[in-house]
Amino acid sequence: MRRPHFYLRFIFLSVLILLLSYSAFGWFAVPYTLQYQLHSVLKDTADWQYEDQNIVFNPFALTLELNQVQIYDRHHQTVVGFERFYIDVNFIDSLKGRISIDEVALDKPVIRLDLDTKGETNFQRDLTQDSTSPPDNKQVDTGTSASLKWQLNSLRINRGVVHWLDNSLKTPAKLTVSNINVTLDQLSQNLSKAFPYHISFSTAGKVQTLSGQVSPDPFAIDGTLAVTQFPLKWLQNYLNESVNGTLSSGTVSVNSDYHLKLGDYLTGGISSKLQIDQFAFNASNEAKPIVSFEKLAIGPSDLQLDKSTNLDIETIRLVKPFAEINIAKDGQINLAQLNTAEASPVDTGSEIKPKVDTKPETKDSFNFAVKQFKLENGHFNFTDASQTPAFSSTIDPLVVDIMPISSNPEMESQISIEGNLDGYGKLQVKGNAKLLSKEISSDLAIHLSNYDLTKASTYAAKFVGYQIDKGKLGLNLNYKIDNSKLKASNHVVLDQFELGRFVDGPNATSLPLPLALGIMKNSKGEIQLDLPIAGNLNDPSFHIGSVVISAVTNLITKIVTSPFAILGALVQGGDDISSVAFLAGQSTLNPQQISNIMKLAKALKDRPKLNLEIRGIADETIDFSSQNEKMENKASALRVLAKNRAQALEKIVIEQGGISKQRVFILDPQVIHSEPHKKSDNASNEKSNQSVTSSFTLSVK
Repeated sequence: MRRPHFYLRFIFLSVLILLLSYSAFGWFAVPYTLQYQLHSVLKDTADWQYEDQNIVFNPFALTLELNQVQIYDRHHQTVVGFERFYIDVNFIDSLKGRISIDEVALDKPVIRLDLDTKGETNFQRDLTQDSTSPPDNKQVDTGTSASLKWQLNSLRINRGVVHWLDNSLKTPAKLTVSNINVTLDQLSQNLSKAFPYHISFSTAGKVQTLSGQVSPDPFAIDGTLAVTQFPLKWLQNYLNESVNGTLSSGTVSVNSDYHLKLGDYLTGGISSKLQIDQFAFNASNEAKPIVSFEKLAIGPSDLQLDKSTNLDIETIRLVKPFAEINIAKDGQINLAQLNTAEASPVDTGSEIKPKVDTKPETKDSFNFAVKQFKLENGHFNFTDASQTPAFSSTIDPLVVDIMPISSNPEMESQISIEGNLDGYGKLQVKGNAKLLSKEISSDLAIHLSNYDLTKASTYAAKFVGYQIDKGKLGLNLNYKIDNSKLKASNHVVLDQFELGRFVDGPNATSLPLPLALGIMKNSKGEIQLDLPIAGNLNDPSFHIGSVVISAVTNLITKIVTSPFAILGALVQGGDDISSVAFLAGQSTLNPQQISNIMKLAKALKDRPKLNLEIRGIADETIDFSSQNEKMENKASALRVLAKNRAQALEKIVIEQGGISKQRVFILDPQVIHSEPHKKSDNASNEKSNQSVTSSFTLSVK
């Protein structure tokens, strides 16, 4: 009867021994073995050292915990460390034929990532340099893994830190991302099943988040991105690779929703709003920003990805942009100096062959449309120190409104630009243009008023040879371009324009500008020019600037070579007012002659800066013979006749024409000798009908 009790005791003791053995194996052998393996593997593969406070394995709850782990590289610098690693296996679910893990948690991990000058991280260097075994090219039997079922209910990374050091840059970048939190739920061997994710981290005290759902195979991801005041200074060392300057301030914020799938190509959509605040960029060794703006807001925007890419942006708004553009004494532009890239040398010893595009044609395209671009309260400074004295100009404020802007070359954009030029000059541009058309098309009206021309005195002295003493500039320009064919009108108004002192130089004009300006200036002190221009912009020989300069030069040349033709155009019937013909031996004027002089006087009234010079002329051949061929003192008599003719003209201009006597000058009389005509039967009649012309000239006050 005692045998059954013996079996029971045997079974009990056996189970107890098994439990004790299992417990001992779990509580002691597993931690020791795992610790030993970690030591050995890290030492053998990377020469890294492993330390921990303890490893705890609960064989009954099937939980594993590693506490206070530090992994050091061969220089005894921490590569990886964490406060706690925890894994909890669901024993009951695992009995159902699949590995089920309730939780994997990693608390306060710290990772140090170093990138060397070769572009390799510390992990790549240490984990590969001691590997001398040839690669194993055997194919792995995936049948087991394909049939293996597993599930991970929760993966957590809490309050992680990543230290990043990039030594591949000219100036190494040292960045730290802190408070990294990652949550992944409901992962399994079914890679087509989407699982939720949530990622957050901190930069400069601001939390950045990324959350949604992701499916690994086929890859598909939905979610939201929220970036708040990310500091652009973090990009400084990377910017130094191509730009000379400092990002002194600026943050970027992004709010985005995305839905993406990866098949043969990426498809889906991204809707977002982007904003950059308080951006300021300083050139090297400069205390003040060279470029800045208060705000750049882009959005709402919608990006659609398919065989073609379409981007639609509601508004691009740039608030209070500022730029300082300087030309140094040596002619270098400060903005050009920002680029650190060196120009590649040009090989002139070999034949330059055109590049042949061997890529197959594709229907993939990128299309974009911006409903409105707005620039508000812009301030731009320009200084040219290469001139003496230096030239400076400011436009403030500048307001720009363009709508829409599109990749469609046939889309017309409405353009509005307004600004104050150097304080009180008003600039306005209105019209439309096809901004991205291969054939330039536009219709723009440009208006400038009240611009102080003394600001441009430096350039006038260099390119014309005169400084500008005073004057205001007004422009009314209209430029119509249709399929690159230009038809433009340029109405220029110079108000109270006065030249300053002459400045000799290689570019100084030889044209008598003071006289030309005096002829053009009306009684109100205005000079008005109309310069029409036409041409084909596709013609390599056609340049707008050259055409305008040529038109102005030709106009001035015409004015100074035919001044009375210009004056005559101001009055009706005043085509020929440069001289008056007197009958032989006479100094009196007939009604027709007086009428012509009055036309000249009328034109002079409208040109108050002009003086009239009169030179009386007598002809020895014509005037002397008509008076008295036997006169003894003919030279004296002819001079008196010439002087009388000048005085007769002077009297009409002053007394009847109303021209101030201070503006009329009589020049020294002149006696000429013309060739006598061949005598005929009517010689006496011919002498009486012959005339002698006295001429006018102009000068400037």
